[in-house]
Amino acid sequence: MVAVALPALRQEWDTGLSGPSWVVNGSMVTLSTLILLSGSLSDRFCGVSVPPLRECPDSCAGHADGR
Repeated sequence: MVAVALPALRQEWDTGLSGPSWVVNGSMVTLSTLILLSGSLSDRFCGVSVPPLRECPDSCAGHADGR
């Protein structure tokens, strides 16, 4: 979404490529914060953990021979 808005921001603010870079940085920091927060809240309140792929049984991991 941010990448689509960057040309319009550059044109409106009359800056080059480095002008609205704080918008990209801010959106990435916000997204990473929300991902970490949602994972933490899920661990705390849901209590359901996803097993690592190496411990997953064959029924959910798929078969190497393509069955």
